[in-house]
Amino acid sequence: MQEKLNRHIEKGLALFESRDYEDAYSELSQAIFLIEEEDGEMYLNSSQVSEIYLFRASALIASDDHVAYNDEAIFFQAMEDYEAALDLQPANPLLYNLRGKTYLKAKFTDYSKEAKADFLRAIELDKEEYSAMKSLGEILSKEGKYDEAIRYFSMILEESKDAETYMLRAVSNFKKPRPDFAAAARDFGEAQKILPRLEELYIWRAQCFQELRQYDSAVLEYDKLIQISPRNAGYYIDRGALLHKTNAEAALNDYTRALDIKAHPLAFNNRANLFAQQGNLEAALADAQSALKTDPNFSIAHASLAEIYALMRDKANMYNHLEIAVKQYFEDVFELLENPVYEPYRKEERFQQLIKK
Repeated sequence: MQEKLNRHIEKGLALFESRDYEDAYSELSQAIFLIEEEDGEMYLNSSQVSEIYLFRASALIASDDHVAYNDEAIFFQAMEDYEAALDLQPANPLLYNLRGKTYLKAKFTDYSKEAKADFLRAIELDKEEYSAMKSLGEILSKEGKYDEAIRYFSMILEESKDAETYMLRAVSNFKKPRPDFAAAARDFGEAQKILPRLEELYIWRAQCFQELRQYDSAVLEYDKLIQISPRNAGYYIDRGALLHKTNAEAALNDYTRALDIKAHPLAFNNRANLFAQQGNLEAALADAQSALKTDPNFSIAHASLAEIYALMRDKANMYNHLEIAVKQYFEDVFELLENPVYEPYRKEERFQQLIKK
């Protein structure tokens, strides 16, 4: 019996190690049968038996994780093994942490409450269970409990400086009801030191600086982004938008460089607005029309065209595009209609009808 049991266990673990999960599950199931039905547990200690249940649960999920996380019956089959493992090792924080992470991956329902309970138990058993702290912090952040999440992320960062935790704490500081954009910018900066080529860190940090009205610092983040990814048209457009009011020539260059990479409706539209501000209405008209040709559903271009035609005193085309912009415009319509360029038309009945709409 002992030899047979050991053979199934050793073979099952070897198959698991070689990622042959289906056969590993079969071998470990035979081992568990011997343990449960043939008194095989007499040859093993509780820790060893617990480990076999854990590996069988892991093999079941790994054999087809998409099915396991979407099929309630298979999922609970794995969770029964976690329960059996925990019955044998109720003070093992790793098991609670692993089960909590498994709960979070279920697709057919929300088990975040159960996951939280497991992570809290893991932390209670081991004050240095930082993996559970991180997962718990992520749940709390998604629930909008940002200060609680930040507390856990901060505990981790006191001991381990990893980029992901800096990012998680930064996002929580950014999103909380009273945002701390300065703290978020610092954390994104720390994450950049660890992952200097992760582009999303620079985008987030630029947003922090924009919220802080530190536009020069935001521009510097886009300078770094463009060094990392010089063929990304969107980065030139975003930097151009930051420079739009303070350095029109630099903004114009960025929109043009974006268009050298690809025909982008926002680059055409933003450059059209700059040309209009400079009095170059023909160039502005051509760019705004190009924006619509590039993307016929790009509604902002209708607002730009209406403004350009208003400056050109082309009332018919102005109203045609303004009516479409009012109908489709996704931002504040009143702000759109309050543009000083429409002052000569404000008392006209057709314009008043637009206001009423």
